[in-house]
Amino acid sequence: MIGDTLPKALGAACLVLGIMVGVQTLRLLSAQADLASEQRDHATAMASAQAKARQTESELRADNDRLQSEAATLKADHEKAVDSLVDAVRTGQRRLSVAAVCPSASGGSAATPGGRGPQTARAELDTAASERILRIGGDGDQAIIERNTCVEAYEKVRARLNQARQAQE
Repeated sequence: MIGDTLPKALGAACLVLGIMVGVQTLRLLSAQADLASEQRDHATAMASAQAKARQTESELRADNDRLQSEAATLKADHEKAVDSLVDAVRTGQRRLSVAAVCPSASGGSAATPGGRGPQTARAELDTAASERILRIGGDGDQAIIERNTCVEAYEKVRARLNQARQAQE
């Protein structure tokens, strides 16, 4: 009897082990299939995210190029306006003057400060000084145009990043 049960027990143990190995193999195959599916999904999501990032970058570059073009046009127009003023001063069509306070003989002021009142005096600037003042003002205006362009570009990038952050939430 003992001789009969040992082979049956070994056979049963082998059968149980075979079933366990088979189940584990099925689980492994299932896990591998799940992993492959997850990897495909991840690759698809990554490709989509990269395409969206490239699209956003392209749109930001187009916005920036448009802003730079507009700024260049503004700067060129402003430079023409300054040149026109400088030419008008050189030809005598325009004159620049500043309010002047002229002390009276009695030690008081014959004109009111700030150029108001009946006794306002003006001091006319010579052509060279007028041109320098106009050019300095023009340079300041050019800097303001560049600064405003930079701020607008920054605001566009910030708005896009905020949109992307909100879309992720």
